[in-house]
Amino acid sequence: MTKVQRFLLPGLGFLAASAYADTFTFTFDPLASGTLSTGGGNTATSSIQGYMQSLLKTGETVTVTGAVADKTYNGEGYVVGPGSNKGNVTPLTLGNTNGATSVSSNSAVNRTYDTFIANTNDGGTQISSQIVMQFTGLTINGTVSFDYEIFPDVTGQTPDLTFAAGPTGHTSNIFTYLGVKPGSGYDQSTGSTMDAKISKNNNPETNAQLIGHWSGTINNATELDFIDCPATIGIDNLVITTSTVPEPASFLLFGTLAAGTLLLVRRRRAVR
Repeated sequence: MTKVQRFLLPGLGFLAASAYADTFTFTFDPLASGTLSTGGGNTATSSIQGYMQSLLKTGETVTVTGAVADKTYNGEGYVVGPGSNKGNVTPLTLGNTNGATSVSSNSAVNRTYDTFIANTNDGGTQISSQIVMQFTGLTINGTVSFDYEIFPDVTGQTPDLTFAAGPTGHTSNIFTYLGVKPGSGYDQSTGSTMDAKISKNNNPETNAQLIGHWSGTINNATELDFIDCPATIGIDNLVITTSTVPEPASFLLFGTLAAGTLLLVRRRRAVR
């Protein structure tokens, strides 16, 4: 091995080691119902923003707006539940299922509730029309996944969820999912069905809704937007896996050092 190789190989190894993946998992479970996203740089651990901030790395920050923590919200009772017996119906929500299992006669609900975030509180008061997460010092280049729920809008409109990601202020839509009327069949965008089960006032539910899971790849994003129209959306188990690569300056510095070393070796050989 030449002197140049002995010099270059450790440097190349350093650059290779500098590229790594970070995974951030936000279950929201430590948050109590009614906890708000404060925005404005508040990093109190009692806030949604503070909880997310506590899981990021040094130098990375997040601002969260438009969200409230909840466990038991069920669209004022219009969310369908598993089972067809009038006396044995439990609405299936993000709060009592892990992985957002699509509603069916075989769906099981948990006896205990975990926390998800939504844009409407448990009393039915809308906090905002969208949940926004703005990151600083963290650019998302990798996979994002989350459980979602589109709660029914009791006015008869078809509710939807739009997920957008991109640089702050310049987000682009990733998908828009529409709620499905229970018993109306198959939703092609998600592969989910909503069986008509007894819900509000012991009657078969007809208000459109949807529960499911999404995963996909996102590039160069510093903002995630969960946009609601109308009614309510919920998000849970948000997982962000992003790859970090060396800054261009690192490659430039190493390239300069390598070129200088090579030139020095050639000069020494010429002198000999």
